[in-house]
Amino acid sequence: MESSFSVRNDLEVAHVDDYLAQLVKSVYVLDPFEGGDIDYLLDHLASGLIYRFPFSYRGGTEYDNAFVIGNGSEAFMIIGKQAKFQYSKLNQAARLDSIEEEEISGDDLDFDLF
Repeated sequence: MESSFSVRNDLEVAHVDDYLAQLVKSVYVLDPFEGGDIDYLLDHLASGLIYRFPFSYRGGTEYDNAFVIGNGSEAFMIIGKQAKFQYSKLNQAARLDSIEEEEISGDDLDFDLF
């Protein structure tokens, strides 16, 4: 995969659940080039749409997920990876490893070292 900065990135509509399941690595504010205009994108983002595309900073074989979101006046690109959740079954007993810490009392402190 080439760097996302050197190729055209085609946006596809994403679902909010996909966006919320990301482990965020980077956040960018999207600004147009001089004389450019992103009002069309901002209008779509203001209606609540979220877009995504594969993102690779330098290129290579692996890529991250890029989500484009907005707040009406600005657009942001959120870079991250899909989180991997592990679930327990309802009837599966979970084991809690607890290590008791030794209590430190005020008598154990030696203020002569200060």
